[in-house]
Amino acid sequence: MWSFVTLCEMLHNGVWSKMMGFRHKNTLFHQKFLYMFKHDSKKNSVIEVVFDVVLGCGIATALNYAILPHYIDTIQSGDPLGMFSISIWYVAISFARKYAIRRWFVGMKRK
Repeated sequence: MWSFVTLCEMLHNGVWSKMMGFRHKNTLFHQKFLYMFKHDSKKNSVIEVVFDVVLGCGIATALNYAILPHYIDTIQSGDPLGMFSISIWYVAISFARKYAIRRWFVGMKRK
């Protein structure tokens, strides 16, 4: 069985119609499948949010190991400016992640 991400990639790359033997893109199944991605449904919103949260958790964990060791003295002293700089790292990475995921999901809806 194909996963949801695999189906999305197949749809995006145009492989779906070739693999399923569609001669015309006007088949009822193909139209319903495209409708699911072109319109922002609650299901697609939940999928996007779950994907964002899971990816965000992984990235935050990796950032803990990459950034926090450089701020050991700052964390121990409680310097407000140092704490703010740690927050800036997390906010910047979070912004880039959210922007990339949103653009990816919007791109899937347009195809």
